[in-house]
Amino acid sequence: MSIFRNWAATLRPAFALAGDSSGGALAVLSAVRLHAGGMTPSALLLAYPDADMTLRGDSVTQEGHGWGLEADDLRWFVEQWLPAPDRCDDLQVSPAHADLTGLPPTLLATAEHDPLRDEGDAFAQQLRDVGVEVHHVENNGLVHGFLGLGHVSEAAAEAGRLLFERFGDILRDRSLVSSH
Repeated sequence: MSIFRNWAATLRPAFALAGDSSGGALAVLSAVRLHAGGMTPSALLLAYPDADMTLRGDSVTQEGHGWGLEADDLRWFVEQWLPAPDRCDDLQVSPAHADLTGLPPTLLATAEHDPLRDEGDAFAQQLRDVGVEVHHVENNGLVHGFLGLGHVSEAAAEAGRLLFERFGDILRDRSLVSSH
């Protein structure tokens, strides 16, 4: 029985996490907690993530009107997630304030006309600063939520296709590393 336990303890299931917008925040927070518990995902895909609940980025006001995701709606969403405003910079609920050390390679996509663009850009740099391998894709001319707009925009469809293709490449590379 102890041989089985020793063998089972060496198994590390390969898994990746992905999310867009608030789902990106959940993916990061999950990865942080999993890593702390000894099970780091093999990769992260974050599409226009809501990484900083303080919403301090200039793009919140610059791009927060007329592009689909309104700044007031964004603030309302954060209030639903964090009814206590003093928790917006809490490392348990706001990825930009968490300990990101040891997270896996991350593919992070931002969109030019997105109120979350600046915090996505800053988050990519924050990940780099703690040694995380980051692939940052800046999508010019696109809006928040472009992954769901492929049926009405060829540019959004192509950006989504390329993003998922690139994530597949990262997963294959990680699979080769973990199988040796």
